Amino acid sequence: MTSTDNQSGLRLHIGDDRMLATLWVEPAAHGGAVPRQAALDLLAASGLRLAPNVLEVLRKQPQSLTSAMSLIVARGQRPAAGAWRIELCGSSDSPAASHYERSSLRTATEGQIIAVLAEPSDEQLGCDVFGQPLLDPAKLPRPLLGECIKLAGDGRSLIALRGGIIQLHENRLHIDEALEVLNVDFSTGNIDFAGDVLVRQNIQDLFKVRCGGNLHVMGVIEAAEIHCQKDLHVGGGILGRDKGKCVVVGRLLARHLTGANASAHGDVVVELEIAQSKVASGGQVIVENGTILGGRISANGGVLCRHLGSAAQVPTHVEAGIDFSFQQSMQEQLPDIEAQQKKAELVRQKVQPLLKNQKMLTAQQKEKATELLYEADEAQKAVSLRLHSLRQAMERAARSSCAQISVRQQLHPGVTVRLGDLQTTIRTAIQGPLKIVQHSDETGRRLVLIDDAGGRLSLDSHAVPDPTLARLTALLAATPPAAE
Repeated sequence: MTSTDNQSGLRLHIGDDRMLATLWVEPAAHGGAVPRQAALDLLAASGLRLAPNVLEVLRKQPQSLTSAMSLIVARGQRPAAGAWRIELCGSSDSPAASHYERSSLRTATEGQIIAVLAEPSDEQLGCDVFGQPLLDPAKLPRPLLGECIKLAGDGRSLIALRGGIIQLHENRLHIDEALEVLNVDFSTGNIDFAGDVLVRQNIQDLFKVRCGGNLHVMGVIEAAEIHCQKDLHVGGGILGRDKGKCVVVGRLLARHLTGANASAHGDVVVELEIAQSKVASGGQVIVENGTILGGRISANGGVLCRHLGSAAQVPTHVEAGIDFSFQQSMQEQLPDIEAQQKKAELVRQKVQPLLKNQKMLTAQQKEKATELLYEADEAQKAVSLRLHSLRQAMERAARSSCAQISVRQQLHPGVTVRLGDLQTTIRTAIQGPLKIVQHSDETGRRLVLIDDAGGRLSLDSHAVPDPTLARLTALLAATPPAAE
């Protein structure tokens, strides 16, 4: 122990570890009395980080201290466990429009600052009775960073090198490319994630999931909204209750679809049943060992099932050889293309009288006519480019089209079949295996049913006009192809 002696009857003791300082008042060593001010002056000159209320306690003593006493005047603070720490940027508890939007998940995008390095606090560094830190921050260990995180030039900011879910555990920071949750419910809120997502159980009613990779749901999807950029796997099926919506860029694979509204650019493969659902596929719809019952099914690559319809004649609409993605794009774009085309024609009609009398035009009128012609030409170029894009999409859809419906066991009455622009409604039960295809000969085009033995049955079919497609075809015929 070290001590500081004062000839006025005061002694200041500081422990060897500098964690405790004690003031001893010894009046007997100074003629029986020690001035209170001498004790205050000694503490003021000591450089100690005095404990709270020490000076107040001394000032309440008599001006002359005649009784021996000791007073702890300063305490050091031992270092706390910890070092440099990671503080995540932002808050997962920010206000949301609804409880569905509130999420406990933290996600990162590439290049985003996701956290900062914070220096150890005073409590973590500790201090002696003089207030000096016991630890040097520069010598303390830094947090462990995953390989997908880098330290910015400022030495503090932490930047994500890829998108994913932010994980911070015991001062270790990394980013998972895949997200795994038990359920999508109020504990997670809606999910918007750039990578793969695994849901161990269910996605509950009214929640939204946007997934930039594959989405695998081991339970069921209820009346939720799903947008998946790759494949969607649903172990327990989709129970949409005519409210949910699933949009899939890749394939959709499920045990069953009931009351679902689902579209996939790839195949839709279902194990047991599609019931009362609206399903659209850019590939095939396959229920090889199950039933398609009720609702509306559309598949550009054809339909295959074991049973189609039901003995109760539940209305079921099935079409093949029609690309829903192209149909949707055509319906969305065509009105705007037609408006652009009309605008270009109106401008040309306005300019035409001026061009017939160019010699009579002033310089200003000639300049205006030139501007209008340029405007019309630009509008026509835009029309040609958009029509060229639609033409390519129509050709791609035609190349992948398969206008065929195959039934392995039973085709029931009440089923409406459409292949391309031809449609028929089945009036009697027909035993499979069978397939329905288009057939053309000198008598015209019609739908025919081909059984397993090769027998053919012409079906009472009729053409179903598509006014939007007819308008597009007319525009394509009247518009010169866009320059490559």
